[in-house]
Amino acid sequence: MATSLVLFSTLLAFSSYSFSQNLLTNPGFESGTSGWTLGGDASAQFTESSGRSGNRLTHWSSSSSYTAETKQTVTGLAAGNYRLSVYTVGGETSGAWLWAYCDGQSFSTPIPSSPWGSWAQVVVDNISVSGGSCELGITTENSEWSSFDDVAFEWVSDGGPGELVIEEATGFCSVDGSVDSNHPGYNGRGFANTDNAAGNGVEWRVQVPAGGSYELEWRYANASDNNRSGSLLINGSSVTTVDFPSTGAWETWAVATATISLDAGENTIRLEAVSGEGLGNIDSLTVTGNSPQAIDCGNNSGDGYPLGNPPVPSAGCGQSPGLASGTHRMTSAGLNREYIVSLPDNYDANKPYRLVFGMHWAGGSAEAVEGWSQWFGLKALDTEDNTIFVAPEGYNEWWNGSDDRDHIFFDDLNAHLASNLCVDTSRIFSVGFSLGAMYTNGLAQTHQDVLRGVVVYATADYNIYFPDNTGEPLAYMGVHGLHDPTCPISSGRRSRDRFVANNACATPGSVPEAWNGGPHVTYDYDCPDNYPVRWSTFDGAHSYPPNDEPIGSSWVHGETWEFITQF
Repeated sequence: MATSLVLFSTLLAFSSYSFSQNLLTNPGFESGTSGWTLGGDASAQFTESSGRSGNRLTHWSSSSSYTAETKQTVTGLAAGNYRLSVYTVGGETSGAWLWAYCDGQSFSTPIPSSPWGSWAQVVVDNISVSGGSCELGITTENSEWSSFDDVAFEWVSDGGPGELVIEEATGFCSVDGSVDSNHPGYNGRGFANTDNAAGNGVEWRVQVPAGGSYELEWRYANASDNNRSGSLLINGSSVTTVDFPSTGAWETWAVATATISLDAGENTIRLEAVSGEGLGNIDSLTVTGNSPQAIDCGNNSGDGYPLGNPPVPSAGCGQSPGLASGTHRMTSAGLNREYIVSLPDNYDANKPYRLVFGMHWAGGSAEAVEGWSQWFGLKALDTEDNTIFVAPEGYNEWWNGSDDRDHIFFDDLNAHLASNLCVDTSRIFSVGFSLGAMYTNGLAQTHQDVLRGVVVYATADYNIYFPDNTGEPLAYMGVHGLHDPTCPISSGRRSRDRFVANNACATPGSVPEAWNGGPHVTYDYDCPDNYPVRWSTFDGAHSYPPNDEPIGSSWVHGETWEFITQF
């Protein structure tokens, strides 16, 4: 799937960039909302005086629930990198974001609240456009009030290099030790502290549009008397040694630099201790050059995460939560979309949570997933409050079968959640029944780098957008009735067998299944322990829970929860 979402959760800055003219019509709202399209509640979007310069746009409504979306389409764009920005002031803007949709990619960032009188600029950088048009906008939902002024959309010239600063978020892959916070002066959530042994190190991953020279800069502290030098490896090859002289104290921070070459595309950067003292404490890595971007290290390719792996925190960890439990809205692929979030009681912004998506059936809704199904019976089993549950809403009470906009919505939503909440990105799951299972099954074909596992109740691989399977492994649980007339069990078996093959599971001569008049039968394939395949069958038709058992008392809840929580 060519569509992706880039959400700037790491800190992006630019040095010596120059910009061309603003490409927006009426960017300062001096002519009211002329040139802008008002989506959602139009009455909640109006202009007032006392802007940053002249008038300002305000989103506010006295109604208990509203969505205000002010957007504009810019056409005739030349290929290149663009920058979108807006100034904001005031309000409770926990449900506001600045976004662009260009060439099948969505770019967005949350809009924080700002005290009245203190205008703050919000920026989305590195908007890659191959040519054509972009839809741009500001969306707010259910905020107390928020105001905006001086929106700008500009082509970025080659006047200077891009600078990417990676803290303990996207792009930070691992440390052979721990992330600590016991010495002040660090940025972000803490610093990487390697165990004191030669060869231990820290690893990052970045993506660049073209090969060439890039500058790396580490912010570090070293209280020892010795130079704790590090061997620098790029894509597995040693390229130089970097000196990290003593800074005199663990609270005193300095920088060390190296100039290296990166290849176009993804690059792995690893810094390894040369001596048995290990490295100094590493606070951040800055990459300067041609539009570097941090990329997610949490993929399930290759050997994947082992069972019981440490959590992989998202960019929203350590931040004030940008979302609360309840119904929210966002724009994705040009559509207004809705979703429901259920946070654990006593949500802790420093604790990475398991994330479970609940996908509704045809004619169902996100509200029914939350209410009637009680999150497919799983919420009650989360007695330790380790899980965030999210129910996206299809459009027209349906998951679309003709295009990939639902897949784009999943990508956009997942990134939005990771930026606004503390998510364990190594433990993301999707669960669905009937059409929701088919949607989940479609995601499973291409999202092995995002999803740890899926659970599908009565799935099929038709009447839904269904991309080609990548061949990558994914934990898979299928539940099917022997006599399902809507999604025949043959389709469930076919979907199961894809992941039996992908996961390199042993194939038995026959797979145990339920029989007429008998109990349900669950069979666990002989697979690598981090890529299990579970197949549950029952004597019944197309129903959830199986045979219309009451929610909360079916066998399927416990077996699903056992499957999800084994990781």
